[in-house]
Amino acid sequence: MPNGIDGGHEQIHYMRTIPICIIMTKTLSFAAIHFTVAFSLVYLMTGSLMTGGLVALVEPCVNTLAFHLHEKLWTRRQTERTARAFPVLATA
Repeated sequence: MPNGIDGGHEQIHYMRTIPICIIMTKTLSFAAIHFTVAFSLVYLMTGSLMTGGLVALVEPCVNTLAFHLHEKLWTRRQTERTARAFPVLATA
């Protein structure tokens, strides 16, 4: 649509066209940040490098998988909503 006003369809279309390597880079970046925060927090709470390390390894792995699945489901949901709201755009 003119001037980029299309009820959010442009953003959703952009999300569908992001290469998987970019999505995985974002996911891995999130994992690295999460690992650092988890380790630091547990270490500060317990004073144990072992406990901090174990929690920092397990918890972000699970959260990273959950985040990746959430992103995929969220994009699918938004795409379906857009297709219902703008059926002409969905067939274009």
